[in-house]
Amino acid sequence: MKKVMAITLALVTLTAIFTGCTQPAEQPDTAAPQENAAPAPAPTDQPSGDAVEKIAPEAKEAEGKLNGWIDNNSVEIQMTPSDAVAFRVSDVLDQMEGINDGDKVKFSYIQNEQGQMVITKIEKVQ
Repeated sequence: MKKVMAITLALVTLTAIFTGCTQPAEQPDTAAPQENAAPAPAPTDQPSGDAVEKIAPEAKEAEGKLNGWIDNNSVEIQMTPSDAVAFRVSDVLDQMEGINDGDKVKFSYIQNEQGQMVITKIEKVQ
């Protein structure tokens, strides 16, 4: 009896594993292609999803409040009242001296190949 239960349990487990690992069938894209894409929305104080979407892709300069260090190479900056964004600061560590948590900062940034926001210049706003 125990062997039958063990074999049944093993078969149920294998069935569940293989069922969970299968890929769903691809569904054809029925949406018509758009010829003119809408421009990216400008940053607002209203939340609308991912914080990175609040920053226009072509933007190079911004202001915000330094919330603090995430690790030795990254900081969090409050961009809007509801959104904070992580930025890499490895290249501007010398410019971070004298900037404390809670300070308002003005900075330039780019987006690298991995999609990370990288600060290229930062200064404290008086």
